[in-house]
Amino acid sequence: MQVLTWVKIKRQIRCILGKIFGVKTDKIEREIGRAEIISFDIFDTLVKRKVKNPEDIHGLVYREFLRQTEIDICGYKEKRVKAEREAGKRKGSGEITLKDIFRCMDGVSENNKKILLELEEKAELSVCCPSPRMKEVYERALKRGKRIIITSDMYLDEKIIKQILYRCGYRNFEKLYLSSSCNMRKSTGYLYEAIRKDYLFFEGRILHIGDNVKSDYIVPRLKGIYALLISGEQG
Repeated sequence: MQVLTWVKIKRQIRCILGKIFGVKTDKIEREIGRAEIISFDIFDTLVKRKVKNPEDIHGLVYREFLRQTEIDICGYKEKRVKAEREAGKRKGSGEITLKDIFRCMDGVSENNKKILLELEEKAELSVCCPSPRMKEVYERALKRGKRIIITSDMYLDEKIIKQILYRCGYRNFEKLYLSSSCNMRKSTGYLYEAIRKDYLFFEGRILHIGDNVKSDYIVPRLKGIYALLISGEQG
């Protein structure tokens, strides 16, 4: 259980920092007014998961897999978290995909990996809902004529991410910068460099909004993109 414990500790630290440094809606509105290009993070920003922790999705997947196949994979939740960490180590600075993760899972047949992967995609779709607070911010930005892009570090593929966004009512964004598609991450800064290159004529007028202290606040500012941190718990 050491891997899961460390993941939860890191999340708690991030939540505490978010509460300390996270900005209120009126501050977000003012900064959106000054910018031309608005970049939004997805998970814990635009979209919430209806589970206490993201790892709880692995429990949902396992229970559905057991129901369908009657095959018991002992310690599945821990195996899934370890596989994700191992996939990240193998990939280096690039982004992993869900397929990369399941390739690193030990003790599971290829056929069962395929079933589990499909179940995880379905589970993600079923638990995602819009953040009421940020949905309002998003809609008001559109009404003000702002150009919106979505920027996320995520292993799910573009098709699933777009389904999640559309189901949550997020439309009319002009581009999706997804790490699993671009093979570059926000956390390394490369994804922000790509954004600056694509919006070269909007230097100083790009705003990124997200909940992760490092990848949504510190890194974009180091890369010349103004960023605001929100608390992921503020909905």
